[in-house]
Amino acid sequence: EYFGDAAPVLTEIMQSEVAVEGTTDKAGPQMNMDIALLPDANLNSNNTTKVGWYWKEGYNGIKYANTVISGIDNAEFKNETEKNEVLGAAYFHRAYRYFKLTHQFGDVPFLDKLYSEPKLDFYTHDRWSILERLKKELEFAYQWVPDNVDRGRASKSACGVLLMKVCMALTDFDRALQIGKEIV
Repeated sequence: EYFGDAAPVLTEIMQSEVAVEGTTDKAGPQMNMDIALLPDANLNSNNTTKVGWYWKEGYNGIKYANTVISGIDNAEFKNETEKNEVLGAAYFHRAYRYFKLTHQFGDVPFLDKLYSEPKLDFYTHDRWSILERLKKELEFAYQWVPDNVDRGRASKSACGVLLMKVCMALTDFDRALQIGKEIV
């Protein structure tokens, strides 16, 4: 997301108040956003936009998290604690992707299971109901995911920071402050 020529994050920056397209020697990625964001546009190109990259990678991450969540009862664990740690980490990864998608696109389809056959009738879900669901799942993750984990794995603090952000988006500022004090 942050590295390489035309890193996807540049699309996010140029579509916010942070920056404007500064290319002057050629047609740049966001010079005509109305055309660059049409459904039939090339939504994953160094020369236009990386909006499609965010959609594709977001739902890939959700698919991987749903694989774990859907199969959690079929796996063997040492104890219930280990199972809840794995489930909490999967909830964190799914919540991270949905948090980004709802802030980038608003109402999006919410997939809470792994689909084993083609499905063509997806409908969007209300952004606020998705955030409420994320809050519940992140509360679980924050309770069960340990803080002392290998580098790169979901930790209790990471779950807490994301939970704080979800709480702030839902205007539950008291809970956000409580979590922040616990983490710090």
